[in-house]
Amino acid sequence: MAMYSVRHVRNILKAVADVRKHTPTVARICLVGAPDLLADTARMLSAGADDAEGGVSRALDVLDPAGFPSRPEALSRWSVVVFLEDAQAPVRPALAPTVAFCRAAHLPVIVAAVRDTEAVAVDRHAFMTLAGLTGKEFVLHARGTPASRSALARRIAQVSGQTGFALAAALPALRPAVIAHTIDATARQNAVVGAVIILPGADMPVMTMNQLKMVLRIGAAYGFQADLQRTVEMLGVILSGFGMRALARRAIEYVPGLGWAMKASFGYVGTEAIGRSAVLYFESGAPLTASRFPRLANQLGKFEKIAKGLTR
Repeated sequence: MAMYSVRHVRNILKAVADVRKHTPTVARICLVGAPDLLADTARMLSAGADDAEGGVSRALDVLDPAGFPSRPEALSRWSVVVFLEDAQAPVRPALAPTVAFCRAAHLPVIVAAVRDTEAVAVDRHAFMTLAGLTGKEFVLHARGTPASRSALARRIAQVSGQTGFALAAALPALRPAVIAHTIDATARQNAVVGAVIILPGADMPVMTMNQLKMVLRIGAAYGFQADLQRTVEMLGVILSGFGMRALARRAIEYVPGLGWAMKASFGYVGTEAIGRSAVLYFESGAPLTASRFPRLANQLGKFEKIAKGLTR
């Protein structure tokens, strides 16, 4: 297949290796709070988890505030810690130093003010000031809210970084939030690439690698590992965006003054479309249908031949 030049294969292998290196396969969340708050939030996050026992997934630890570790090395087993606080109660004096302790250990922290319904008013300023929180560290959460509508789930996706994909694989309730954040972040990145790279065609390698990594990470959120066979197949998903980017480049010829803006727009929209296609692909179980085996085998054979030459 002509598209698989040595340069293409080298870049693809580099993208796969980069995603493998920086995407953990195991991650855990620590929930800290009173028993009633823990039970409600653990049920929300554990919904649909294969390993859930008694409504709590093994990807979650639930702790009473008094049992939270006092040694920094004990925090390393968690990817995110969420302090569940009663929105109607006074801010605990111990919350601010505990948050600072986690921050010093480079453990992402979220303080969720839990209220009975979304209609309950909360003094956000008091929470943030007395607990010494940044905007990303504070969120409101209403009891009984499903993860699909939860601001807490979205915030976990935002702060968990590369560990978010492992969390999504273990906790399907988090998956939509993690994937939506990944697609949006990549689309924004490609919008910038489309806007700032003026040379026609020079944006394609950068955008394509960003999109390949995005698709591989979406796969990781479904528990699929990045390997050569899957990567070759997933290239079909990414190639669907080539036509849109070609159209964006032609826009410069017809609307010179607005060409950069249109390239940015197409970079964003095209990446979002590829992300949605990847979600459909993995939602269907990443199938390898019988009709695709011969074509995939042929592509894989050519790909491996070049790859072997690169690794000698």
